[in-house]
Amino acid sequence: MKSKVKNIVILLRIFWTAAAQKIAIEEAKILKIKGFRVTIIFLRGKVPDEYKEILHGVDYYIASETGNSLLSPIYDYITRLFRPDRSTESRVDFNMIKRFPKIARKFEPDYVICHDQYSGLAGYYNLKKNGIPYCVIMHERPPDFGVPILGTIARIYEKKTLKNAHKVYSMTESIAKSVEEVHGIETEVLNYAATAQEFIPFKEKNDSIIAVSMWDRGRYPEIYLKIISALPLSFTLFMVGNWREKSLLEEFRKKMTVMGLDKRVTLLSGLTETELVNIYRKSKFSLRFSFGEVGGGMSVFESVSCGVTVVVNRKLGSSNFVESNGVGAVIKGGSPEDLDIRDITEFITQVNNEIEYRKLQDNCRKALANLSWEKHVETLVTDMVGKK
Repeated sequence: MKSKVKNIVILLRIFWTAAAQKIAIEEAKILKIKGFRVTIIFLRGKVPDEYKEILHGVDYYIASETGNSLLSPIYDYITRLFRPDRSTESRVDFNMIKRFPKIARKFEPDYVICHDQYSGLAGYYNLKKNGIPYCVIMHERPPDFGVPILGTIARIYEKKTLKNAHKVYSMTESIAKSVEEVHGIETEVLNYAATAQEFIPFKEKNDSIIAVSMWDRGRYPEIYLKIISALPLSFTLFMVGNWREKSLLEEFRKKMTVMGLDKRVTLLSGLTETELVNIYRKSKFSLRFSFGEVGGGMSVFESVSCGVTVVVNRKLGSSNFVESNGVGAVIKGGSPEDLDIRDITEFITQVNNEIEYRKLQDNCRKALANLSWEKHVETLVTDMVGKK
């Protein structure tokens, strides 16, 4: 395919274990196959052990391990004003964002793909300094900047970032609707993708449930303990992923002990992609709930790719995908208090048999036709071709 765009930078603020980072790595692989020269730039972080395997064959650059500067305590304070549940790890490093135009010159990109609006701000500065177009992929709705003065400034810069982008994508319809409501900017929905795995049939699976996330207080991990405690004793739960706060993890372990769930709940982190896929495949059910976020939840699509039945709530951005493809259950409840645990356990009990489960796995196979990384990347490529 002929294109004026030959050299692409995919930009992320932080290198940690989250959906945006995994999506960026897969994008880089497909773009490279299509003949583009691609480098992923992470403004801050270090390579997580979990991602060393999937980084094979991918060119990447980490601008700074810590992102620290004299102003970092201020950036940390500002970040916490907007998101009190986030630790220093989530800090928005404005010094690194402003540095990006200088970093970008070393890689001579023709185009920059920015994952989230904060990376997009770096893309905006690069456009002004170096004249390089950029797109923004929104992984979550615009946040509620409910902080006087600073919130107004943040909203102005967010809109400026999106308005000056060559293209803005949203990872779910809910995000797209939110961006239009807040900023009056139409975005294109860029579908999630996942790599198809071999399905394990029902009779070869154990009564195990998997829940994968970057765990923080806003995701209410204790909900998952209530669910497993309400299920028959044969069921076990794997909670996979890193924890933003060590104190939260310690609190959670204590709750496990108090509820007598130490032998039924296993906490896992640092898994390679192969190890993660193996746990997905062996699990019967996958849980993912949202209490404010409207992103899709990467674990939903990874579960479907492994033939695992998913249970989500209506608030999650992928709930329409789950419902329309018949790959699981969509439960009412947009808050932890409203989530109906009985509906969840009744659904799991109802389909926990070979006949019903085979139907759900058949639906997973059909749904996989729309979860192609090739299709995901083709949307990006089509919009980049011939653009200045």
